[in-house]
Amino acid sequence: MALVWTLTGGLEARAAQGYALGFSTYLGGSGGEDTARAVAVDAEGNIFVAGGTRSADFPTTAGAYSRTYDASGRSAGARGPMDVFVTKLDPQGRILWSTLLGGPNYDRAYTVRVDRQGFVYVGGRAGEGFPTTPGTVQPQFAGDQRPNGAYGKQDGFITKLSPDGSRVVWSTYFGTPGPAIIRDMDIDAQGAIYLVMIELSHPSAHVTRGALRERPPGGMDSLVAKVSPDGSRAVWCTYLGGSGRDLAPSLRVDSSGQPVVAGSTFSPDFPVTGGAFQRQLRGKQDAFVAKLAADGSRLVYATLLGGSNEDGAAGKHGLALDASGRACVVGFTSSPDFPTTPGAFQRRYAGGMTGTWRETGDRFAAIVSADGSRLEAATLLGGNARDGGEGIEVDAAGRVYLGGMTFSGDFPVTGSAIQSRYGGASRPHGPLWGGGDATVVVFSPDLRRLLFSTYMGGSGEDLFRACALTAKGEMVLVGSTTSKDWPTKNATQSSPAGGPDEVIVAKFHPLD
Repeated sequence: MALVWTLTGGLEARAAQGYALGFSTYLGGSGGEDTARAVAVDAEGNIFVAGGTRSADFPTTAGAYSRTYDASGRSAGARGPMDVFVTKLDPQGRILWSTLLGGPNYDRAYTVRVDRQGFVYVGGRAGEGFPTTPGTVQPQFAGDQRPNGAYGKQDGFITKLSPDGSRVVWSTYFGTPGPAIIRDMDIDAQGAIYLVMIELSHPSAHVTRGALRERPPGGMDSLVAKVSPDGSRAVWCTYLGGSGRDLAPSLRVDSSGQPVVAGSTFSPDFPVTGGAFQRQLRGKQDAFVAKLAADGSRLVYATLLGGSNEDGAAGKHGLALDASGRACVVGFTSSPDFPTTPGAFQRRYAGGMTGTWRETGDRFAAIVSADGSRLEAATLLGGNARDGGEGIEVDAAGRVYLGGMTFSGDFPVTGSAIQSRYGGASRPHGPLWGGGDATVVVFSPDLRRLLFSTYMGGSGEDLFRACALTAKGEMVLVGSTTSKDWPTKNATQSSPAGGPDEVIVAKFHPLD
């Protein structure tokens, strides 16, 4: 037994879960920003990391699809060019293969998946000149008529890579005449790809007749689509949202082929279903969870989730499905009255009252019933400054795993923490970035007990953006750091390569 801190009941003798750091490594080059946004694992425990790089010397391997960084673009926007990277690591964190993927402008991956045969699917945003293949759903760029000032002209993309990373099996844009970004995707047992994207209310040629919503409802909208396994067509595609700003950055598909999406909405007319847990927008911005029918023609359920201020699901990778089909969501809240459930680990809002969620606020974790009618568990998690969650997974026993970052020196940690003290810059109500430590959290299935929680970071800005679970119950987390003293162990790259941001990859394994 171990002493576990609970914000509702103080110290209690409960069975805590210990974890050890298996490896922690930098991954990057010397040229510029290198950030990981997505991670997946295969049945053997191999790790697939995807994101973006501005480094010509980003580590690649012989025989990879591309080893050349292309920075020749003239429509990349103020932030300049970037290429996608995809890297496969073995269970010990050693590079098996690593490739670049991109054109001359701004290209970045936000999601990666691997199928049972080892083929790798990557999606995100891309500029003009991104490599595509003939016969796909959209081989030609169709993005912004008005270029984005930061990133230039942008479209969504999906690429399927061979298991050894040596070739592109197929690659396509998937977008609208306006700016479009694929934020998340999943694949089903037949190899079909489900995606969710954000776009600025432009009519899309991919939307299909009989879809839930065939026309953009206004503001910033989300598109949900199913793409054939060969990438040649949109099986179905629909808008999702109301008249305001609707962002759906997270998607999972259930065993029946029904996609579930999570995000945030500013729309008072966001489509909700009868019997939903919450049918009215309670604040300026609320989180939402929605399940679509397998053919994209209707909502199985849609519910809001929030309090009187600003709330939303995480900006990426904020959704997991448990064995019963319940939606497990991580996100942000600046609402002292965010709905929590009796006995939850933390029911009291700790994040302060100044500013919006970008300046202060707590993380939340919530479990929504499989029909969207009940909030089965919900807890806050945070200290006196800003706390954000990105990356959520749930194991077969229902334990909930979270990545993220915190600016709070009093963030709840357990006695088994690997790093028990905050090491980042102190910015309790300051800018969005500029400090903070990464965090690793494990909750009991009912969100009543904090089984494991630790800081992880150096003296700079450290952030985990996504997480994955191996068949052995190991946690793999990826993100980025500006810290020159990021804690490494059994590292493939033990020191930073010199760029302003470096990719970080860490693996934790449970103690017996």
